[in-house]
Amino acid sequence: MAQGQLILSVSNNTGNQLGGVTFNDGDMVLTDPAGTSASIFFAESNWANDGDTDAFHILPNGNYLFSSLFNSEINGVAFDDADLIEFDPNTGAASIYFISESTFDDDFEDISGVSTLASGNIVFSTLTDASIGGVGFTDGDLVEYDITTGAASVLVSETQIFDDGDGDIYGIHANNDGTFLLSAVADEMISGTMFLDGDIFLYDPATDSASLFFSEASFGGANQDVDAIFVIPAPGSAALLALAGVAGVRRRR
Repeated sequence: MAQGQLILSVSNNTGNQLGGVTFNDGDMVLTDPAGTSASIFFAESNWANDGDTDAFHILPNGNYLFSSLFNSEINGVAFDDADLIEFDPNTGAASIYFISESTFDDDFEDISGVSTLASGNIVFSTLTDASIGGVGFTDGDLVEYDITTGAASVLVSETQIFDDGDGDIYGIHANNDGTFLLSAVADEMISGTMFLDGDIFLYDPATDSASLFFSEASFGGANQDVDAIFVIPAPGSAALLALAGVAGVRRRR
């Protein structure tokens, strides 16, 4: 898989340094997979209450998808931690993107990671076990949400991903080849390899194999949890999301 630039956030405000840049848990940081350079891509000051970014994705149209660890507000639009927010970086407009707190069967859910599939459907994970339309899933499952029908289904279960069958997903980036970049809430054994909670690993459900993509060691020895992931594809990469949308993001910055 060709490696492009990486956008990530972390879950706490202790020792947040990467590539010489200090940042907060609500910031999205642009770096390379080796973590040798970094810059703030989206600052937590955009949130009305300095919200903690819990999930992040860039759509093909250049708009951002967000979910926050806490109820928050952006440009006058208030939302819940279970809401998925589409944000236009050109206009600053924000709106619900298909999934809101009311989508879930119970209140108090929290989206922990999000991406989109080649079909346009949403793939997400939650901080606790949840259900949509009577379909239950656990906090370590990758769940597909059909934006046409509103149906949810387990795309990849935690029992497949984690060697002990039990783990929590924090960050998700879906590649067009069916693989996923993932981070976990805790240190986890996956396909016979131990990954730390600050690592990002490439997981292939077809072969049940995993390899390191980004190392927690890039944070200079600090114990970090990576809780949001997006990869800007390298030129010519067919495995990641289409370049057209990302090129639009670059022009807007």
